[in-house]
Amino acid sequence: MTTQTGLIGGAAVSRSDESIKRELSLHGTRHPGCSLRLGIRNEAGIVYRWARTFGIQHFTEVLIAMAGLGFVDELADAAIPCEGFDAILAPDANRFISDPEIQGRHFLQEQAWRPQGWPARLAA
Repeated sequence: MTTQTGLIGGAAVSRSDESIKRELSLHGTRHPGCSLRLGIRNEAGIVYRWARTFGIQHFTEVLIAMAGLGFVDELADAAIPCEGFDAILAPDANRFISDPEIQGRHFLQEQAWRPQGWPARLAA
């Protein structure tokens, strides 16, 4: 049984969606167990894709594969599901900060709050 997945209507698709779909399609189980749902956030922080795994081993394999793509489980320390999901995977900000487009936006936002002429070293 393979990982089931689908888009959530109205949410923007992540730039890395093709990699996500490919990774999800690689994982499945021959020994289905309980159904566990995952939510996957896009770069804007909105859950845009759901995935369903069958059994804890299948669930764990998908979490490990998604970590390899640079995603972190927001609910790793949660005792109960949130928003109907057993795990919510979000892009790891530390990994994606190397993206020049994201760096540029971060720099501009950082600059916006500083008074004109204020040295950058004082903002840290």
